[in-house]
Amino acid sequence: MLTGFFATNCSHVLARQYMYQEFPQHFVWHKDDKEWHPRECGFAIGQLYFVAPTAGEQFYLRMLLTNIAGPTLWQQLHTFNGIQHPSFYDACLA
Repeated sequence: MLTGFFATNCSHVLARQYMYQEFPQHFVWHKDDKEWHPRECGFAIGQLYFVAPTAGEQFYLRMLLTNIAGPTLWQQLHTFNGIQHPSFYDACLA
């Protein structure tokens, strides 16, 4: 679903304004073709899995996904102010 989120941000310009947890309010995940499609009706509340701070990089990835809208590549999560950091932790600190 996360890589589908990146792909949707590449193909739908309007999708880039949403963060990962806001995405289900505006798009629907189709399991068959493994793609996000624009929501035509209804409402949904997005839910992210809990990640403990002791989980390391997974926790910092989750932090970045809740604060960066519309990433299209993994590298965009590692980048802050034009500087690409080696880990999600370093990107969070920046």
